[in-house]
Amino acid sequence: MASIKLQTFGGVLPQVSSRLLPDTAATIAENARLDSGRLSAWRAPLAITDHNNAAFNVPSSTRTIYRHRDRAGNSYWLVWTTDVHAISSPIAEDPYDRLYWTGQQFPRMAIGTEVTGSVAPTYEPSVTRKLGVPQPTDTPTVVVSTALPNSTAIALSRAYAYTWVSGLGEEAGPSPASAIIEVKSGETVTITFTGTVPAHIYNTVSRPALRRIYRTGANGDFQYVKDIPYTASSTTDSFLDENLGEIIPTTEWDAPPDENAGDHPDGPLLGLTAMPNGITAGFTGRSVFFSEAFIPHAFPRSYSLTTKSKIVGLASISIGLLVMTQGKPVLITGSSPASMAAVEIDNNQACVSGRSIADMGEVALYASPDGIVAGGESGVSLVTDGIFSRDQWQALNPPSIHGYHYEGRYIFFWQNGGNSGGYVFDGRGNTPMISTLNYYAKAGFNDPVDDALYLVVTEGGSTTVRKFDAGAASPYTWQSKEVRLEKPINPSCAIVDAEAYPVAFTLYADGVQKHTQSVTSGSLFRLPAGYMAKEFQFKLTGFFDVNQVLIAESPEEFQ
Repeated sequence: MASIKLQTFGGVLPQVSSRLLPDTAATIAENARLDSGRLSAWRAPLAITDHNNAAFNVPSSTRTIYRHRDRAGNSYWLVWTTDVHAISSPIAEDPYDRLYWTGQQFPRMAIGTEVTGSVAPTYEPSVTRKLGVPQPTDTPTVVVSTALPNSTAIALSRAYAYTWVSGLGEEAGPSPASAIIEVKSGETVTITFTGTVPAHIYNTVSRPALRRIYRTGANGDFQYVKDIPYTASSTTDSFLDENLGEIIPTTEWDAPPDENAGDHPDGPLLGLTAMPNGITAGFTGRSVFFSEAFIPHAFPRSYSLTTKSKIVGLASISIGLLVMTQGKPVLITGSSPASMAAVEIDNNQACVSGRSIADMGEVALYASPDGIVAGGESGVSLVTDGIFSRDQWQALNPPSIHGYHYEGRYIFFWQNGGNSGGYVFDGRGNTPMISTLNYYAKAGFNDPVDDALYLVVTEGGSTTVRKFDAGAASPYTWQSKEVRLEKPINPSCAIVDAEAYPVAFTLYADGVQKHTQSVTSGSLFRLPAGYMAKEFQFKLTGFFDVNQVLIAESPEEFQ
């Protein structure tokens, strides 16, 4: 006698014919959670409230959500209708709880009190500023204004420069150096400026911007003289060389690329990414930029690296920074921004969607023209090889894909014209598993603090932010492969072993539905007689965990 026994439930393999699937694989696995081996259901995403405890309704065009947390542990939601990459301040114990982001005309920054002003319906910071402090462009004018008569001191050459310092202590690179003048020790020099403070830098009554004055010392390096109010158009200096301060640290500091096409023909910095050691990375065109460690407003051009192909996105993984391009990916490693080194990975797996990139820890996953690609220390590999054919994958419109990390899984969504959907990819085991979700999300955010994934879902005319797998029970549908037996049989009975009931069971024989019923217990139930068939499939629909399914010609086969 022949029987069908299934004790492990797997995902779908669309590329493989139903008849040739592994025994545990499915032809349908919708809303099915399969990581334990048994059949379970993902719960529906649960609508949440915003940081003001109000209904979290967002624009239907939302593409990015982000949860900013301050030092006190308070959190505030931000929402954008563009592809934004945001990071909280990498500065330890940042007293201003700063937020940095790219994807809106130019790189931006806001302090915590401006983030707390994010309210419905836009949920954007109440005030934003261009990230970075530009170098002054005017050359200081210097003159010895008080000479020492009859002095026998030897006159020494010196020059002056100054920097802008924002009210938050963010310093720019230096202005052009002044003309060189000869000054005797103890003489007074008057320095005059024509440049005005940039409009976008942080500058308030309580925390005003400053001009920071430097001059060359005995060793020829520019050294700190003093700070003066940004409104001052001139100042004097009579410091002795031995009383000068630190050597200027900002000689090579640049503001990040912005919207000025004359200075940055590839456009503004994008893809802001936090790396270890306080380094911040971003890109524009074919160039990757790195900030000074723990100084996210300064991106020295000398630290930048260039790739062969146009960059699509970045991911900070355990080994370094993975750069996804329109050609081969690049791995960048280094412990400091000045020592970064790039190695091109010899595999033509281009990234077709920056929103698909997800940091999974040791690797990053992203969408390529052929499927999902994993990139890491050991190179890149097509992890959906054998799951989707190229045509099947292209039908998902890969440039539309956006994906997120959740508990070791990659959850991604696709849209092609009027069609859309979601997938859960789990590549942690020996056999990668994939299943579908019965809804589409427009955006998402993985919050590592509360270990949750939040999604933007439109339903019933409203678009809300929801917590993944946190709502009411949602039914799964799981359909087996086509099981082909050596000879025709007429199964007479079946058992569905579940943790609770009911579970809907449907049996197909040679492609024709033969029986369906709501199974209410783990006891044997009868199947209809009157036919013989070689190929069988069964389908399960329900909310409760299923451990195994048994189908046999006689009850004795269950013993």
